[in-house]
Amino acid sequence: MHRADRINYDEIAHRYERHRSGSEEIAKELARLAHVDGDAVVLDVGCGTGSASAAFQQLTEATVCAVDASAEMLRYAQRKSRAVKLVRADARRLPFCDARFDFAYALMLIHHLEDVPGFVRELYRVMRRGKVAILTCSHEWIKRHPMSRFFPSFAPIDLARFPQIGSVRRWLRDAGFVKIDARPVKTKPYIADMEYIDKVADRWVSTLQLIPDDEFQEGLKKLRKAVGSGTLTIHWEGLLLTAVKG
Repeated sequence: MHRADRINYDEIAHRYERHRSGSEEIAKELARLAHVDGDAVVLDVGCGTGSASAAFQQLTEATVCAVDASAEMLRYAQRKSRAVKLVRADARRLPFCDARFDFAYALMLIHHLEDVPGFVRELYRVMRRGKVAILTCSHEWIKRHPMSRFFPSFAPIDLARFPQIGSVRRWLRDAGFVKIDARPVKTKPYIADMEYIDKVADRWVSTLQLIPDDEFQEGLKKLRKAVGSGTLTIHWEGLLLTAVKG
């Protein structure tokens, strides 16, 4: 499922589990988009430690199948919900029959994939009817990301990893999806504190795993100084793309 980007996701699963939160809000948005009930079968691809899968299942009571390539990520996911069905698999070769799911989503996954068009075709194949949702980031946001101020490699790394939004739209259309839309998803700004420094120091997002160590340590020093001033504002922006298989 993952790009050859020198990241071992089994080794960093504990960092995702420790630092990543906010799944309840995105799960509510997904549930609103999906319009599914307890009779629906839903797919979460690239589920990570399973927070969104568990929250979505609780909200909708749908049957949720959650897929990830990392055994350690799935081990954490297993602790969160007995109702979610966990499957270790490659996103490009989903182990499901055709026309299986009523709704599918992938949250911050596609920048880890070498073959996003292949993944989108797989989504189309396993969908019965209904909507898919893909959460990603635009290049415009990557260039404005707060961490680019401290780590010169941050933006170039992610600009190379994240597909352009126009390309994702095209791949969805080429696969057969219609009614393609994109809506912004933003977190509320807050003043960075010691907790945020702890997250960055632990390299809590995959981009930080790819920054050379010398650059990372120097950037961390600058970040500590900026946080100490009490003026560093942090927020995050994404785009949620949706499409329909009719």
